[in-house]
Amino acid sequence: MTPLSHRPALTRFAPTVAGRLLAAFLLIGLLPVATLLAVSYSITEDAMTRAVEANLVALGDARASQIETYVVERQRAVTVLARQPEIVRALTDMRYAAETNGIDTPPYRDIERRHRPTLARFIDVAAFTDLFLITDSGDVVFSVRHGPDLGTNYYTGPYAGTELAKVFDRAKTLMGTEMSEFAQHPTTQEAAAFLASPVLYNGIVIGVVAVQMSNVDFYNLVADYTGLGHTGETVVGTATPGGVTIVAPLRNDPDAPFRRIVPRGSERGSALVEAAHGRRGYGIVQDYRGRRVVAAWRYLPSFSGGMVVKIDAAEALAPVRRQLDVLLLITGAILGVAVVTAIVMARTIATPLRRLTAAARAVAAGDLDQTVPVTRHDEIGIFTSTFNQMMTDLRRMYETIEDTVVERTEQLRQETETVRQLNRQIMESIAYAARIQRSLLPQFDTLARHVEGLSVRWEPRDVVGGDFYWWHETPDGYTLVLADCTGHGVPGAFMTIIVAGALDRLRQENRLKDPASALADLHRLVKRALHQAGGNPLSEDGLDAAVCHVSTIDGTLTFAGARLSIVVSEWGTWHEIRGDRKSIGYRSVDIGAGFTNHSLPLTPGMEVWLYTDGLTDQLGAARGIAFGRRRLRNVLASAPGDVTERSAAVLGALADYQGAMPRLDDITLIGFRPRPSNKWKEPTLPAGNAVKAPLESC
Repeated sequence: MTPLSHRPALTRFAPTVAGRLLAAFLLIGLLPVATLLAVSYSITEDAMTRAVEANLVALGDARASQIETYVVERQRAVTVLARQPEIVRALTDMRYAAETNGIDTPPYRDIERRHRPTLARFIDVAAFTDLFLITDSGDVVFSVRHGPDLGTNYYTGPYAGTELAKVFDRAKTLMGTEMSEFAQHPTTQEAAAFLASPVLYNGIVIGVVAVQMSNVDFYNLVADYTGLGHTGETVVGTATPGGVTIVAPLRNDPDAPFRRIVPRGSERGSALVEAAHGRRGYGIVQDYRGRRVVAAWRYLPSFSGGMVVKIDAAEALAPVRRQLDVLLLITGAILGVAVVTAIVMARTIATPLRRLTAAARAVAAGDLDQTVPVTRHDEIGIFTSTFNQMMTDLRRMYETIEDTVVERTEQLRQETETVRQLNRQIMESIAYAARIQRSLLPQFDTLARHVEGLSVRWEPRDVVGGDFYWWHETPDGYTLVLADCTGHGVPGAFMTIIVAGALDRLRQENRLKDPASALADLHRLVKRALHQAGGNPLSEDGLDAAVCHVSTIDGTLTFAGARLSIVVSEWGTWHEIRGDRKSIGYRSVDIGAGFTNHSLPLTPGMEVWLYTDGLTDQLGAARGIAFGRRRLRNVLASAPGDVTERSAAVLGALADYQGAMPRLDDITLIGFRPRPSNKWKEPTLPAGNAVKAPLESC
């Protein structure tokens, strides 16, 4: 026995086992830590986000309250101003002077100099930018700043339609203090909002006093960054047809008013669009710069616009990021300790496995005298003892293995020969059944004397099949039957035997001259044979059939079908006569079901074709759809020659169409050309079923 210490050292196996054990130990040790880290970070981030959102909501409400209070105070100031006697006198005097002499006249300037100090003091005290006196007819008769709209008319002048003209009209019409939207005024090209209040004299509106609000005060309210850190700001905008126009300077863009527009439908600045359209909310969104921010937004009724209070998410959630860094540092330390521990444990387990592997390789090389010393008493020690015992059993088994192989080989040969014999017996039985089934099929030598042409193609899918054809000579002519029984192979062949017996009975009772009655009788015989007429039938089998009776005395062909049709050619025209839409047998078909006869006169050149649905239902390899009845009619109509050549053309076209697709069912195709009668006349064809040259495409 070769000592293990003299065997070559195995260096490739140990790293693999150690690596796997190391990975397992690290996974077991770090999975809880990673889970705790992820859960802790998620909870902290969620809590911090909620806190920032709550703070922004509170800041937004406070800022909105400040703006609304500021506007309300200015509205009250304008309302009080409109009721001052000085305003009434100034408006009356300047209106008279302007209407009598005009704006650029000494009388007007004298009156204007007398009232200007009082009116200028009003805007200084209330911190307005400008003050306008407008008559009830829309004429601007006074402006503290002498703007270009002085002397114009807000109904017909160049500034009609401006926000100042609109607020003047609303104040005059509604007889209350009104505020305009915050927009760019064309006379100053600056952002401006206007307040207007009606001036009354003896209860009659004689005009309107309007003031321009100070942008400085409004911008100072918006530019208050208290509680918004280094990146936070307040964004105010009004809705416009294209989106929302920002109306106040931004922390990152002082020139933003009326130059920066947030498009409607854009993900950037979507919170401002929602606020400008009357909705409020909060959450993490993209701002107008495309950055991720924590924001709260709401609607500002006084400005007919929206306001967003926001702060960059990176700044708002910075404490969470710092906590993540600390957690990652702790995780790294734990990882280091886990790696050292895992390496020690992996080596402790891998060393005995390395010895076992070296012994196993020696055994694989043919050395069965291998044993491994047992140095442990845990699972690895048990595994080593089991290996040694296995080597003892292997040496004992090797001594008797050749006899066992010879014995098993002989047993396998005998079992294989038995299977071959059974398969041969089965195939011989099926072949014998095929001979029996073929013997049931009629010979057409006698029928050939009654027709000008005859072709019969019977191709079962398997050795035996469920298609069956039959013919019988009657005193006035002959009857031809084609049946497609349930299934194919052996089950279908059994059904054909039942059908053959039933047809022989009908033949003996002379009930085949009327095809419809013959089908009804065949239906009753099949249902009784399969015990389908009782209250608890066990069989769900049956067949489709076509019966043609040719009367040489009357010169007619009578057809009846149970889900099978025939194709007839008369005077070069091909058409199809369909059978009834019910089968023979089956539990679902009533035992008293009847069928319909179709009669045609025999004409020169007439051809009649019977077929089973195995032909028309065959799928093609190219498109996976059925061959179809219309394609069959077209091939028959286009094929030249007699019925034999036509049947060859049909089966050739079917083979080309089928391609690599497997055969799905049995196929039977029978064509014959009956001898014409002297009692024929040209028939009337059913509409929609005829095929004439040129042929229709499939």
